[in-house]
Amino acid sequence: MAQIGRSIAFELGLDENLTEAIALGHDLGHGPFGHAGERVLNELMDGHGGWDANQHSLEVVDEIEAPYPDFRGLNLTWATREGIALHETLYDVPTDSPEFQRYPQPGPEAQAVSQADECAFLAHDIEDAVNAGLISLQALLSDGPRLWSDALTFAEEVCSRKQRPDLEFDRPRVVLRRATSHVIGVLIKDVVSSAREQLAAGGIVSSEKVRVHRQSLIRPSPELRERRSAVSEYMRERVYESPPIVRQTARGQMVLRRLFGAFVENPQLLPLSTRQKLSDPAADTYQVVARFLAGATDRFALDMYAELFEPGGRTFGGRPD
Repeated sequence: MAQIGRSIAFELGLDENLTEAIALGHDLGHGPFGHAGERVLNELMDGHGGWDANQHSLEVVDEIEAPYPDFRGLNLTWATREGIALHETLYDVPTDSPEFQRYPQPGPEAQAVSQADECAFLAHDIEDAVNAGLISLQALLSDGPRLWSDALTFAEEVCSRKQRPDLEFDRPRVVLRRATSHVIGVLIKDVVSSAREQLAAGGIVSSEKVRVHRQSLIRPSPELRERRSAVSEYMRERVYESPPIVRQTARGQMVLRRLFGAFVENPQLLPLSTRQKLSDPAADTYQVVARFLAGATDRFALDMYAELFEPGGRTFGGRPD
């Protein structure tokens, strides 16, 4: 995603370093089990401020990360923090923090990152689904979304023209990789072309003018927007709502609910460093527990669950803090 963001920024003459910084920081607030886990956190935090992944990403870079001796946080620029706070995709909603409401739109680098995120999952979610055996290349070619069927046709032609002697041993893998690369290239080219057209039409030559425009200027063309929607719909029907994924989603949500309930009911189960935060009279146990769980990886959350609810020799005790 960071690579895609830098590519868009380079083509549009934007700040590539700022774009990459936003890209690397935009997902820091996501908890375990992806967006399904966030929905559970939001449900569990009802009445305690709800849960906002973008806002938590800001808390991570502003407060939770503390590598310097004289202040907390990473000391990021306002533009980087703006891009993290206002990240927007089909699954990410910009935070409503007053600090970032002074302009109708975020800066161009932030807009580029939001597009890069969508481009990344439109390409790599399909690639991952094929590698996981949830979708076949044949199915994508026969009735898949046009963006991908065209890419696979292109990849097959490339492999037919340029054959190394041992290609047949791993041809499906090479075809998939070439198709993924082609999809990313098509998406980047379209975003760049559309953005150039929008910027030129509005006579926009500065970040300030991008921010005060009524809508995002770095966005796909209408034609590619339809093709992108078709990919998302295909993935929803064939992958996101498929029985194996639904079962894993339910599993992750169940783990989060039980961990959250256990920690709220008995904060003594939390690590010492987290329990210390509860010594503040103003601390909200729900907020402290939510932030702790949001910092967990999938594996760490599953290990904590096993330690508490499936005690055995390999899970007993864990780390002291």
